[in-house]
Amino acid sequence: MGELDINIKKLKKNAYRVSKVRGETASRVRVPGGEIDTESLKKVIEIATKYGNGTINITNRQGFEIPGISLKDVDEVNKALQSIIDNTGVNQEERDKGYPASGTRNVVACPGEKLCPFGCYDTKALAKRIDHEIFPNNHHVFLKYIMKDVNLGPKCEMQGRIYWGGKRYDQGNELRKSMYRFSDKPAD
Repeated sequence: MGELDINIKKLKKNAYRVSKVRGETASRVRVPGGEIDTESLKKVIEIATKYGNGTINITNRQGFEIPGISLKDVDEVNKALQSIIDNTGVNQEERDKGYPASGTRNVVACPGEKLCPFGCYDTKALAKRIDHEIFPNNHHVFLKYIMKDVNLGPKCEMQGRIYWGGKRYDQGNELRKSMYRFSDKPAD
């Protein structure tokens, strides 16, 4: 095999993106609920400076992407990511091996009761709970309903978005019935 022969399936399962730049990749940093402590944010910057091209992309799913990482440095980056994984409470099967799941879509949440004057639910905690239920998983997870975005608005009415079968549904309060169910059985 050549020097740049890589197992793309393994790379993607480890939360890396294939890059258009030969020999480079981008690390996806999952932040369930979009809340990150300052030490972890400093670590993201440190990794981007040391291993990447010095830039960080903030994703629309409240995560980070560190581009410009040499494929040769993936193992070192995985070790450097460990403190972020620990601090954000992401499930992990094996330490120092990076993110353990394909489909690294982050569970997104509004600020909820911590910030919103009308918030009456800890949406960040709910996002982390959902994250723990669906990761690590070798497949994209589809229960009967998958709530990817959590937003409890005025009067605590659920204003969430559900993605099911590749389509987006705005369900309002109907989400309440399924938001607490995390099982192998389909919701009613």
